[in-house]
Amino acid sequence: MLFPRVDPHYKLWGNAAWLLAGALPAAAIRSRDLHAGNIAFWMRACFAAALATLPIVFYVDWFNTLSLWRHFLPLPFVLLSVAMVLRAVTRYASGDLQASPALSFLGYISYGLYLVHPFVFLEFDKMLPGMTVNMPRLLLSTIAVLGISTALAYASRKYFEEFFLRRRAH
Repeated sequence: MLFPRVDPHYKLWGNAAWLLAGALPAAAIRSRDLHAGNIAFWMRACFAAALATLPIVFYVDWFNTLSLWRHFLPLPFVLLSVAMVLRAVTRYASGDLQASPALSFLGYISYGLYLVHPFVFLEFDKMLPGMTVNMPRLLLSTIAVLGISTALAYASRKYFEEFFLRRRAH
């Protein structure tokens, strides 16, 4: 109600399937259905499925709000994310606790990035109308929005959230 222009897909019920995709591997590991003997298979399967579904991104009409396929646009990225999480789990299980600096940084700012990116995208679209009209412009605007969102999320984490996290530790 406060932000009527925000796409409903950013709300919890619009992301429930993708949140479930992240929760399923955790639940499978906890229940021991996903274990050292089969985790590499599932990691490769998710990566292959991400590659197989990537054409959705390029062939679906992003701007037709009535298109059923529009709801599947995040699929390749969600599958790739699950594959990366499974890879991290296999590295952890093998004793390789050295995390990738890029993934560590994304983990450090992830919540802020999740919160700020839809608003940055909306503001970017208002400032430069028409940038999301076709695929090349959409890619350019997405790169710009990710850069701005990453900078804002980092600043928020470092100069705002850290203050409260330090206070909580005492």
